[in-house]
Amino acid sequence: MRPPFAAMHRGLMLAVLYFPAMVLAGKLHRPFNNTIPAIFVFGDSTADSGNNNHIITPLQCNFRPYGINFPGHVATGRFSDGRLVTDFIAAYVGVKETVPAYLDPELRTEDLTTGVSFASGGSGFDELTASMFGVITMKRQIEYFKEYTFKLAAKLGRKKTQSMINKSAFIISAGTNDVFLGMFSMPIRAEDVDTYLDKLVENAKEILQGLRKVGAKNIAVVGLSKVGCTPAVVTINPGDGIGERSCNETMSSIALQFNQKLQKALDQMKAQDFKILYIDTYKALEEMVDNPSKFGFINANRGCCGTGLLELTYLCNPFSIICNEPSKYVFFDAVHPSEAAYKNIFKSLRPTIDEAIKLFSN
Repeated sequence: MRPPFAAMHRGLMLAVLYFPAMVLAGKLHRPFNNTIPAIFVFGDSTADSGNNNHIITPLQCNFRPYGINFPGHVATGRFSDGRLVTDFIAAYVGVKETVPAYLDPELRTEDLTTGVSFASGGSGFDELTASMFGVITMKRQIEYFKEYTFKLAAKLGRKKTQSMINKSAFIISAGTNDVFLGMFSMPIRAEDVDTYLDKLVENAKEILQGLRKVGAKNIAVVGLSKVGCTPAVVTINPGDGIGERSCNETMSSIALQFNQKLQKALDQMKAQDFKILYIDTYKALEEMVDNPSKFGFINANRGCCGTGLLELTYLCNPFSIICNEPSKYVFFDAVHPSEAAYKNIFKSLRPTIDEAIKLFSN
């Protein structure tokens, strides 16, 4: 049974704090003669296309106004008004128009052969992060992938399945929930910032090694965006800057520290048969927040849903008043970007995405 549309714990307002993304609007389009047959996604809310619908957690959004700009205006469980980064990437690569959730009971064989999402809104590299709201841990997501390989092998055969996995692209998007919940929501911390970030990086490396063991050879890892500028953070834990609503620069600087540590670790893990590409999204979001009108936005410090200060998941519901044009807002709810913001982020990352396609196709 779903929780009622009522006020919830402060953590619910902030738990799904992740949104680095690469997006391109439009139809299927192969920029190169790439050989990527499928895309598999792991991580948190920017990549969860509906897995949280099928578990018991307060972090769900399979109801309006979520999905109002998704094809068919369907609230699929994606944390936005429209398609996610992974949907646009899949279309751009030419795999499929949208990436379905692995736990969707209506998945077809065609869906399985071209890739699915195992991501879960509210998850992170720290298992404690996911356990706070009962969402799917990163390790459990890998277990689901193993389960997936057995299902596919039963239909295609083991050899063909393994070959497909070896050629596929894997995307990991996680970490922001860890930074916010682990750094700013815990009344008492056992580790200092640097130690905790090192722990997150070690956990990330473990996830990559876990995927490598089951056949992954091409992995894109998305770094953290400027997380201190999300409307919910600005409302509850604002910065010291001058102005009505200012970003939390301390939180954002920690995100940059994590990104630097992650990049270094990924460089050390690369091998001829294990291609890893780091995706930097920090500057793209920063530019939209600092100069929204340049990108066609009228608001960058409030979400489109409700007051735009705190609403997300069940606090952003069918009874909420929403803005007239979600595409004019950087954020759809108080944490997650609008589809329009994802598209603008993609434009800045297009060269990197093309590089990934070439790298993974060789």
